[in-house]
Amino acid sequence: MSEPLVYGIWYFFIYAFLGWCVEVVFHTITTGKWVNRGFLNGPVCPIYGVGMVLVLLALWPLRHNLFVLFLGSVVLTSTLELITGWVLKTLFHTTWWDYSDEPFQLGGYICLRFSLAWGVGGVFMVRIIHPVVHQLVHGIPVWVSAVLLSLFSLVFVLDFAATCATLAGFAQNLRELEAIAQHIHKASDQLSHGLSDATLATDKRVEEQLEKLPQTIAELEMRRDFLQASLVDGRLFGSGRLLRAFPRIKSGRYAMALEQLREQLWHRN
Repeated sequence: MSEPLVYGIWYFFIYAFLGWCVEVVFHTITTGKWVNRGFLNGPVCPIYGVGMVLVLLALWPLRHNLFVLFLGSVVLTSTLELITGWVLKTLFHTTWWDYSDEPFQLGGYICLRFSLAWGVGGVFMVRIIHPVVHQLVHGIPVWVSAVLLSLFSLVFVLDFAATCATLAGFAQNLRELEAIAQHIHKASDQLSHGLSDATLATDKRVEEQLEKLPQTIAELEMRRDFLQASLVDGRLFGSGRLLRAFPRIKSGRYAMALEQLREQLWHRN
């Protein structure tokens, strides 16, 4: 690997880790609970790593101009946050963060308050933190960096693949929960409206079907409870961790099922 590429990958992992630390500390202070706030299972937030690499590539030569550095950080990080939120919603039909209640927001993906915060953060990182990181990274022999970064990259790719598999399974389970809820509702309606006429029915098969409805509803409820428990139980990995990491996550397709899961999670916590 060329030296610029090695340094760029180092910066990505270092700032992705520092971003994860910021998210975890902020969430712990504001809620009093420790939660792995990363999109991935490992201690990294890739959006922070990508954001800082973009800021360094575009603004490092302009770092001495405080206004340009601030404004550029606002534009770059906000654009990245907007694109990331849109892509996640498009691919997984879920909204991972929502600024709809904030003033001066765009689609719920970005808002003025956090964009300004990213600008201040960009200035602080470039002017204060990055010179130290730059020195540390350049002090590591290139061959050592190549070995370590190859290992980090492999773990990162595996983690990303595992997270995508978790999200695919999560969407499938939400779809099943929605279907179960519809079946329970339909069976309950049949039970409440049909039993009153069952004694007058001449078709014995109708009566038999009505008599089986309570058992059918009970079986559907057992399956629903099992799925909900399996989805919210995991604290370190899987859907349960993601639900705790992103408590405001919304689903465009399975809103009712996700809301029920949120209630289950609240009762367990």
